[in-house]
Amino acid sequence: MKKAVVLFILCAACKTENSSESELPVATQPEEWWTYEGVVRSDAGNDIIIELSLLQGAVGLPSSYRTLEEFVSFEDRLFLSSNGQYTILLGASDVGNIVEIKNKKSAVYGTDGPGLTGGKTAYSKKLFEMFKTNELFFKTGELGDLIQVDKNHNRVAPDDRYTLKRRSRLYTVEGFITFDTDTTEFYEINTHQTWSVSRAGAYGEANIKYIALAKERHEGIYMKGVGFFVRARDRDGNEIESMVIKRIISMKSHKQLVGQ
Repeated sequence: MKKAVVLFILCAACKTENSSESELPVATQPEEWWTYEGVVRSDAGNDIIIELSLLQGAVGLPSSYRTLEEFVSFEDRLFLSSNGQYTILLGASDVGNIVEIKNKKSAVYGTDGPGLTGGKTAYSKKLFEMFKTNELFFKTGELGDLIQVDKNHNRVAPDDRYTLKRRSRLYTVEGFITFDTDTTEFYEINTHQTWSVSRAGAYGEANIKYIALAKERHEGIYMKGVGFFVRARDRDGNEIESMVIKRIISMKSHKQLVGQ
């Protein structure tokens, strides 16, 4: 019986570009690289912000990966990068495929904060030990997510805190954000579309700034930033595209916006 080469597919179907997204300024990336963002747990049990890019390959054969990672400890931030090879394994139908990154070696590419101004100190070495990940394992979710698992392929958490979302390309977004009790929406003025905002990326920072700026309930606060889009489900279980705010460039109240 002929052996079939199974092409590596991390999600059920590739996302079709939304026409409104394509009108936004875009930082392009080669199509064969798929990028995921979210939080993973380090070997020491600490939360790590990570951007993971995977070069598509064949099941069972090594392919390339690269990461950008950020660890925040009080006022100090440590930034790491790594690159190497990963392998995709076919999982059971009720488990999803397994992504394995072994022998992961990270290098410091930046530091920020008063505790890290002296170079390679005992404190910085301790921080690196708290931060590093020697191995990473994921299983694929129904929406193309990567769910962190241990080496026995069991989830490291019962919820979605350690789930990486496959993102679209990066866009410059500009418009008005509104936080409500259970929903957050962003009206994008270039595309005249209103997007649901996911609780990821710079969501917490945006929420804090919104509370400081908004004077009325449901008030729209101007925001410009860098964002991307992910597949998600709304409260009714319907699949939607949701915006993730990656970085805030500026936020202004109505008075600040009109120069009063």
